[in-house]
Formats: sequence, C-alpha cells, structure tokens
Amino acid sequence: MIVLTTRSPFFLKERLPKGCTHRPPLIRIISRLNYKPEGLKFELASEKISDLLLTSSHKSFEECCYERALEIERLPYDKIFLSYSGGIDSTLSLISFFKYWKPESLSRLTVLMNLSSIEENPHFFKQIIERVRVESIFQNYSQRLATENAGLVTGEHGDQLFGSDIIARAVAMYGDSAIHAPFEKIVPSVLSKFTEDPEVTADFFARLRPIVEESPFPIKTVHDFLWWYNLTMKWQYVKYRFLANKAWYKPETTASRVHHFFDTVEFQKWSMCNHDKKIKGTWESYKFPMKDLIFEYNKDSEYLRKKKVPSLPLTQMFMEYNDAFDRNFVSLTKEQVLSHVLE
Repeated sequence: MIVLTTRSPFFLKERLPKGCTHRPPLIRIISRLNYKPEGLKFELASEKISDLLLTSSHKSFEECCYERALEIERLPYDKIFLSYSGGIDSTLSLISFFKYWKPESLSRLTVLMNLSSIEENPHFFKQIIERVRVESIFQNYSQRLATENAGLVTGEHGDQLFGSDIIARAVAMYGDSAIHAPFEKIVPSVLSKFTEDPEVTADFFARLRPIVEESPFPIKTVHDFLWWYNLTMKWQYVKYRFLANKAWYKPETTASRVHHFFDTVEFQKWSMCNHDKKIKGTWESYKFPMKDLIFEYNKDSEYLRKKKVPSLPLTQMFMEYNDAFDRNFVSLTKEQVLSHVLE
C-alpha cells in the first residue's frame, strides 16, 4: 500500500497499535525517516529523508522555481492543465510559468479554476484571463489526461516545505507567540483538537515525538515540530491524495501524468537548509518568500498579508472516496487495508 485515501477511517479505530489514532489527518502519516511511527504498512514511493540529507543545496527559492518551471515546460504533453485555487502555492506556480516559459509554450496551458479561485485573488485574475485559457475545475479532467495527451500540475507540497496549516490552530488557541513557543508545551493540546481524547493524544504524541531525532538541526519550537512532521510524515499522502476521488480515470495510466510543482529534491533541500526563511513572528508571515515573489510580479501589496486558506474542501465537497491504493495504483478495499495493520 502506498496511500490511505479513505474519508472515513473509523473501521481502523480498534485495530491500530497503541499510540496510533484513526483520526484524520493524523492517520495519514507515512514516514520517510528510519523511525516509523505509523500503524499501517506502507511502501515508500517518495524520497527518504536520509538520502536528501546526503548533500546540501545553496540554491535560492526563486532558483528552484525557475528550474521547476522549465522542467514542466519540457514535459512532452500537448496540453498542460494547472489546478489553480487562487492560493499562495498555485499562484506562485502560475507566475513561474508566466515568468520563465517561452511565450509559445503558454498556448499549451489551461488554468482550471472556480469562482472561489477568483475571489481569493481577484487582482491576479485579470492577468490570467488575458494570457491563458481558463476552464472550470468541476469536471473530470483526469479522463482528459489520457485522451488529450495532457498533464496536470498542482501546487501541492507547498505546505510541506514551509510548515503546516496546523500552526493556524496553535495561533487560534494561544496567539502568534505559539509559533516559536516550545513544541512540547503546545503541540499536544493542538493535537487534542483532532483526537478529542486526552489519553489518545498523549499516546500519539509519545509515539510521534522521536521523529525529532533525525532532524538536521534541533527541533525546539511549535513551527519546527509541525514543519518536520509535515515534511517527513505527510509528503507521500499529499503526493497521492488526488487518487482519493473515486471518479479518477484509470489511475494506473494517468497517475504518472500528475506533477506537483513543489515536488522536487531541490525544493526539499531548500526547505531543510533555509529553515529561518519560512515564517517570522506571525501567522500572517507564513510562506513570506513565496509572497515576496508573488508581490515582485504583480505588485499587489495586499497579498503580502494574505493568510493561508484551505483550498481542497471545495473541490472535494461532493466526492466519493477510494479507501487506498497499492504501488500499481490498484484500488484497495477496507478489508485489504486491514491486512496492512501492524501488529
């Protein structure tokens, strides 16, 4: 099994080892460390953290964006769809195409969006419709990946590089000072909002806490811990969560045509070598290197103060869910998932 995608993992509640929880999003951890705190057997289909740490990188975040934009431009597709929410990650992905692609390459690009995409970033919308084709995201574009020789680009993994939107819960509970507060004092109470059970929270945190021992630098703050958790435990789930959609067309054929803009080795190395560049002292400053690049392009000063807004719930509102997938992108049943529970 490479990913658990079920929306209702309650069937796992009494089956998981001590310290594990069936509660989303905590059930969705797949460790890329040597230490494995998850309660299910997964096959790793993304980079090991130990391999990423073998060499460092001195590239800037902008250089990583430049290289990634050109990699995507070179993909051998007649059409490239970009899933655009209007949020920080997808906006920077699109700006990178505008900045670095040859003008003729933009004719291959179609931006998939909805009304919320416009409302989240109205200043930028006019620039989009003047330059590229726009279509509704509420369609089964997965089928078009195969029938039209197309690829899909998303803004996924931006959160994993910079931290976690769970930090917003810590800020809501304790204020901005929680960002750089000692993680052992704050994180358990934040996790309790998901588990809704103090004993489960304590057991889960105790099981999860050893992940800090493999960090390239000491994990001290709430931001440190939640970033490391997101980078090391959530990367693979985020990489394949598009398969949750039961209507996804022939995943064994089309899954390889999905390309997450921030899913590169260089972006991950940047994240581990530039931890001080992810957030300042406020939740508003989260992802400020991304916001600076966006402002440099569109001069929208309001965007510098933009807060992270979850974009997935809208596109998944009426979705039927698969339970899980194996390495060959074959959908698994709940009974098959249960066979992957660790003893």
